[in-house]
Amino acid sequence: MYSSSVKTLYYVYILADRNRSRFKTGVTTHLPEHPEKLDDSPVLVYYEVFDTAVECVKREAKLSDYSQRKLRKLVEGGNPELKAIQYIERTS
Repeated sequence: MYSSSVKTLYYVYILADRNRSRFKTGVTTHLPEHPEKLDDSPVLVYYEVFDTAVECVKREAKLSDYSQRKLRKLVEGGNPELKAIQYIERTS
């Protein structure tokens, strides 16, 4: 019998609109593989990885209270040009 030891990871993400003027937070277990879209879809500009759903949801709740200005500042800290990013899947 096959046994899987794949661990579920939880992500808090921030999406930006096409003009990078509005930000939206969320949680997921799967980040998009192709963040740069040809249409007006929001793009991934920031994410954090958590080992538990509880930690992830707590962080997202905190971020959801941030102003748009504060979210922008957080994103710009690691992504100054607000470019669409690809995530790096963490193993272990």
